[in-house]
Amino acid sequence: YILADTLLYYTLQPKALDLETKYGINIEAHQDYHSEILNDLVLAIFSNYKNHYSSNALLNAQLLAPGYFEWIQNICESKLGKCWLLEYKEQYVGFIVCKFIDDVCEIILNGVLPTFANKGIYTNGLKYVINYCICNHYK
Repeated sequence: YILADTLLYYTLQPKALDLETKYGINIEAHQDYHSEILNDLVLAIFSNYKNHYSSNALLNAQLLAPGYFEWIQNICESKLGKCWLLEYKEQYVGFIVCKFIDDVCEIILNGVLPTFANKGIYTNGLKYVINYCICNHYK
């Protein structure tokens, strides 16, 4: 068997975006003490998430969310990675993990708890990362 994944890359023109975060969303840089919170978020967001991995009979779907956490935790702890937690009404509800190589930022994985969908949280997290990249001269 050959398992493969497809990566899609998009180029943004960030000058055209309103980069101000809104709606009472707070974005906090990941610290070591956030690891348990991040793990809980990943498990809650991805445990029932349907994608090509979860529908693959060769993979154990129960191990996917813990695998996602291990993957992004390694990135957050490395010098090449950065992670932000998204907070709404004093509750952590999502995250964004990026990898930085040379002058390029790549969003690795992000998500928001399904019960907080359609509140602008995901969009504001993306705007924050775009603004971070502009301010720090990343593509």
